[in-house]
Amino acid sequence: VVARHDFLPFGEEWNPPANAKEKKLFTGHERDAETGLDYFGARYYRPQVGRFTTIDPVYTWSENLTDPQRWNRYAYAKDNPLRFIDTDGRSSIVFNGKDNRLYFFDKDGNLIGSWDATNRPSPELTIGRLADGVYDFLDTTTTRGFGDESPNSRLGTYGIFAVEPFMGEDGGMHTGVGIHSGRLNRGGYLWWTNGCIRTTDEAMMTIAYTAPSDPLTSLAVIDNRPANMDSFVLTQLAKMKIAF
Repeated sequence: VVARHDFLPFGEEWNPPANAKEKKLFTGHERDAETGLDYFGARYYRPQVGRFTTIDPVYTWSENLTDPQRWNRYAYAKDNPLRFIDTDGRSSIVFNGKDNRLYFFDKDGNLIGSWDATNRPSPELTIGRLADGVYDFLDTTTTRGFGDESPNSRLGTYGIFAVEPFMGEDGGMHTGVGIHSGRLNRGGYLWWTNGCIRTTDEAMMTIAYTAPSDPLTSLAVIDNRPANMDSFVLTQLAKMKIAF
């Protein structure tokens, strides 16, 4: 362990380590050392007060009339940071590696659904699990391979939403990594990938039919270092009576 960072619900760091060099802190966003502001892509955030420094660039009057938590356009994650995070000042997809869940939010911050998901790269690869942080989507409105696959195929029925190429923790550039389903006959979301997040066909169907009218912006990965991942997977596969 090089350093440990603990945060209060709205992002204030609790007992920060001395001489820490890590710039990406609260929910994987970069913190400016001079101003103390976190850069979320669409706007800056001040963790000391739990507010963005500028208004939300996405605003829908009809939705806000029924959701009082959206009336304050400077608010962070509907003022409920224990349940929600804000990936870039707007809303999109969140993968929680600790809970093995994928959460899909629409452009107005409403939770559309959550599904089982894992990030289990093949042990033959060097990419490892996705590092906590925010990844911009390359495929924002349509998947690759849409309608050309099956539930048991490598990418599932609905293909893959890939993120932009990124530098992995192994030091290599990785392309074609994203979210997909598939391998239903081998345990579905529990099965190995080439570095991607594997979820269910139901999740991919929902995202694929929503994205054309509500384009994906980014994927936030959090708590993606579960120590008990292998035992969890083996237990679930045993329940399905699938040999590992």
